[in-house]
Order: sequence, then C-alpha cells, then structure tokens
Amino acid sequence: MEITTASMKQARLSKLAKGVKASALAIDHKFRDAFGSPILRQGGKTGVYARNSPYRVALITLTYRRDGQWDPGHISALIKHYREWFRRNAKGQDVPEFHYVWVMELTEIGRPHYHIVAWFPKGVTPPLPDQQGWWPHGSTNAVFAKSPVGYITKYASKAES
Repeated sequence: MEITTASMKQARLSKLAKGVKASALAIDHKFRDAFGSPILRQGGKTGVYARNSPYRVALITLTYRRDGQWDPGHISALIKHYREWFRRNAKGQDVPEFHYVWVMELTEIGRPHYHIVAWFPKGVTPPLPDQQGWWPHGSTNAVFAKSPVGYITKYASKAES
C-alpha cells in the first residue's frame, strides 16, 4: 500500500477531528454531570436554550477583515481575554474555569477564521469579542445552540480546514 501525501493529510485530519470531538464530549459530559441536561425553549427556534437552563453553550465565530493579517497568536490572546473575563464574571458559580474548544477553518477564498464552542453556567453570558476590543482583526458572531459537539466536529472534519 502506497502512502500518499493526500492519505497522510486525510489521516491527520481524521485524528484531529477525533481529538476535537473527544475534548468537546468530555467538557459537555462534565457540564451535564454538574448541572443536568440543558433545557430547550419550547416553540420558536428549535435547539435554543431556555432562560432556566442550568447551562448554555455559545458558538462563537471569528472572522478577519478582508485586509486583516492572520497571526497564530491572535486566538491565544482572545482565549486569554475570555479566561480573565470568566474569572471576574463567574464568581460563585460551580465552574471555576473557562471551558472551550476551538478550530480554525479556511474560507472559500483561503482566509482563516475560527469557530469556538464555550460552555457557560446559567446567568453567565459571554460578550462579543469584537465589541470588547478583544478581536480587532475583524468581526465576530455568537449564538447559543443545543449540539455543540456536532457543531465543532463538523468544522474540525472539513478537508480544507
């Protein structure tokens, strides 16, 4: 059997996706064990967490401006901001630290952007990084969803990522 660059790339991507999924599952199980299953809102949008849910999961997307320059330190700096913010704003919660998983993906035109899944206990709502000045490289978007593991695994599995 001949090992090609393409098969090596696919094997590496598969291993990465499995690692991302395992990490996200471990965090999700930790939150379910600590807080119970999330409560979903009835009617309207499906998969949206209800206000009385014991925890929520934010799906945060970070994009670069068209003229923005990528640097590997950008995501580390952002995560540091979130950790510091969480420490200040989650006092008294049963979760002592910021829990997250992230992947970088390339857009159709080859520009990188990030997807972060972050778990938050009830009453803790994360700010948008671009509005805080934590992501001066472009724009951000965030929503809450019910399938965080599937969301992040989908992006980790993309061949162009």
